[in-house]
Amino acid sequence: MTTLSFSRTASFASIALLALACHEGADLDDLELGEVEPEACFGPCEPAPGGGVYVPPAPSDPDLTYVTFYSGPNQTGSWWTVSGKTVTDQPQIQMFDYTTLQSWGLYQNVGSVRIQCGTRAGTVSLFSIANPPGGYEAWSGSGAWVACEPGQVHTIDDIASLTDLQGLSLAGRVRSAVFYAHAASHRPFALDFDGNVLQQWNNSIDAELPDGAETNGDATMKMVGWAGFEIRQNLYLDHAACTERAGHFTLRGGPKVDVNGNLYWQISVRETYVSSGFGDSWGCRSGMKSKLNAGAATAAQTLTEKLEAIPSGVVPTDGDAYYFAPRNGFTKFDLHVAM
Repeated sequence: MTTLSFSRTASFASIALLALACHEGADLDDLELGEVEPEACFGPCEPAPGGGVYVPPAPSDPDLTYVTFYSGPNQTGSWWTVSGKTVTDQPQIQMFDYTTLQSWGLYQNVGSVRIQCGTRAGTVSLFSIANPPGGYEAWSGSGAWVACEPGQVHTIDDIASLTDLQGLSLAGRVRSAVFYAHAASHRPFALDFDGNVLQQWNNSIDAELPDGAETNGDATMKMVGWAGFEIRQNLYLDHAACTERAGHFTLRGGPKVDVNGNLYWQISVRETYVSSGFGDSWGCRSGMKSKLNAGAATAAQTLTEKLEAIPSGVVPTDGDAYYFAPRNGFTKFDLHVAM
């Protein structure tokens, strides 16, 4: 069996934008909620006098990370500042759906962004999709991200310089955003999870498929739920006594921490599908689906084994928590660890 070969990325430029806490049994209530600093304007706030640059005051708490959205370029125009911090091994998340940006007067009207990190790393993600209220399962789309290391400030003076995964400028197209402060004990590296897993998957999946099945394009991955991901493989299915038809299977899983504090992976089959066709009245479809179910179960077990074979020098196995975070979309994401 081939062991996954994973790369290690140490740059905060690749640190992701939305974190998923991943203790055994963790849920939304386990995460710290964000808050607006008392001295921040409950906007949309008026532009600085004379139309000049507005710079937020120094944080009252050195652990805080600030992010300020401006309606104009170069930190001008009306603005809104939020802040966040975490003192646990879980990141703090603040999701700003399209209704929130509308209430700030910043929907499709973000001209520049400033993020200032205290003792925690922080990131803000700007999406071109008008994501609705409802959390991760309801969100999609691509965008761009801005990150800072502890003690640093990063500004984007012209939002037009940022592009989404399609290469389109975000000027006039920021419709939702995510801001988070990394875990207090965050280890400053991120594993390109989707890129590494998909490369290995696409190179080896043919060996896992049952007779009569072949891939229909490369697999796709996306973040789902808390510390979760899905991988979907579309297929062509054929049999001598049946017509060729389409099918697919989906696996879902993620990293877990057991009672002894050790990392393990839990992957299972979420769905299998075979389309209808000639011969179904004498069992073609049911027979194909039975074989596909077995093949998907084998693929889930193989993926689990490969993930557990990741060297501890790449992903420590004794972390306190593990979580995924997107880079510039929910299909492009990294694995992070809090020690």
